[in-house]
Amino acid sequence: MSNASWKIGDILDLEFFLDQDRQNDNREGEASLVQRDRTLYTKKILPQYGESAQPRLLVRKWLQLRREAFLADDGQQILPGKIWQDLFFGAKGIALGIGMLGGISVTIPFLVYSGQAPVNVTGYFALFVLLQFLLFTGQLFTLCWRKMRKRQLPASIFGVLLGRLSFLLMGKLQQVVYRKRSLSTQRTVHLFREQIMGQAALAPFVLWSIFLLLQLAGIGFNCGVIGATLGKVFVADTAFGWQSTLQVQESLIAETVRWLALPWSWVLPEHLAYPSLEAIAGSRIILKDGLYSLATVDLVSWWPFLCCSVLFYGLLPRVALLVFGLFVRNRLLKRIPSTEEPELRRLVRRMVTPTVKTSGDNSRAASKRKPSGSQKDEEEKVILPAVGNKQEVTFLLIPDELYDIVPLDRLTSLLTDSGAKGAVNIMRFGGLEGTDEQLFDTLANNAKVNKLAGVTLLQEAWQPPIEEIVSLLRDIRQAVGTETEILIGLIGKPAADEVLTPAEKEALAIWAMKITSLADPAITVTSLIR
Repeated sequence: MSNASWKIGDILDLEFFLDQDRQNDNREGEASLVQRDRTLYTKKILPQYGESAQPRLLVRKWLQLRREAFLADDGQQILPGKIWQDLFFGAKGIALGIGMLGGISVTIPFLVYSGQAPVNVTGYFALFVLLQFLLFTGQLFTLCWRKMRKRQLPASIFGVLLGRLSFLLMGKLQQVVYRKRSLSTQRTVHLFREQIMGQAALAPFVLWSIFLLLQLAGIGFNCGVIGATLGKVFVADTAFGWQSTLQVQESLIAETVRWLALPWSWVLPEHLAYPSLEAIAGSRIILKDGLYSLATVDLVSWWPFLCCSVLFYGLLPRVALLVFGLFVRNRLLKRIPSTEEPELRRLVRRMVTPTVKTSGDNSRAASKRKPSGSQKDEEEKVILPAVGNKQEVTFLLIPDELYDIVPLDRLTSLLTDSGAKGAVNIMRFGGLEGTDEQLFDTLANNAKVNKLAGVTLLQEAWQPPIEEIVSLLRDIRQAVGTETEILIGLIGKPAADEVLTPAEKEALAIWAMKITSLADPAITVTSLIR
């Protein structure tokens, strides 16, 4: 499997499974996810790729295994990636077909020849060549302008309107095609629509895909124009001529035609590449003289030039834009998914970090921890924010009311044994001395020099997340930036013989719901003690 072989369908499926994990985390906690992902890594990924596999490849392989397991449970289920694949494949055929039918339906009436008035070369060239080339030039100029402004989305009012229409058709597709499918399939389709319409990260891919559909429609249109023109020429007697009220010299028309034919004149014979000066003069229509004084050889000399003009100034520019759109979309796919995103960093960490268990009378742990009453014989560590290559410090923030009663050495051990490779810096906040500003300054300074692995905020789960906590999280986020992970480590009510107890599922769900409303993917809620 290639490390860079991501497609839009893969991104959609990845978000689907991550969404499932979020729901499971809210219901059951992270322990089941840790066990599942660690098992996938040790049994499926590690034997195949070894310990040197890059995080992006690990996520790609994880997605493949999750997809296989999902489809193995029920072959009738469908994933968002499959919906996108089917939808885009059908849309490509529809765009190409509509464009071709449009080109044919517009060209045939234009080529009607009754034997009295020839096909107007000027009108044909203006409609099927000049207008298209102006549209191509405008699109190219807009793309260059957006590139200079560092904007990734292709600018097109028609594209935006087509996007809105596509979303409407998706809704109809859900109602018509999937209404008789299982409830899980309908939920998948609903999630697919939400992903396409609501995720900012997918917006470039959706709009570039619409851009590609527009180019396919343009390619179909030009193929229809060329096909209809050739068909009309081959099966019927069709004459082409030009006329103008202005006193235009034939030599000027001949020179213009010769310059326009430069892209193909070196391939075709001269008499096919463009009409000669004599043919141009002989195909000029003067109303009072009619067609009887014009030679047939001059009247039919225009069609190769017109077909080549549509090919080189209409069809090939659309093909070039199609290739450009594919290149840009594939280049964007090489950038995502970014394993620097907090959710994927946690996923990779769940796979590569061994699950650590420690007993209460372990001599190594006992030498580090202060006594805090009798401890449970067995407790499983939750994986907390790990440090990256350049990050060195994990900050553990403890409220003032808990600082003097929780075992600090034991909390430090929880973080250290769970993957925090750098130092664990414990800081107290919320006291009467008002040192929170100093706390935010310390976090900001560490974030600036890339020494901040993450922030773990200790809270009691049985106390609801009030606005004061939300405000604190916003201040922390402002201090550490948008990429740093913030983990809210919850503990339950203290027991008579134990301070650190697991958080109850109901309280965990309440906290998760409140934090989800902040729309910050880098903030995670978990029970500190399993």
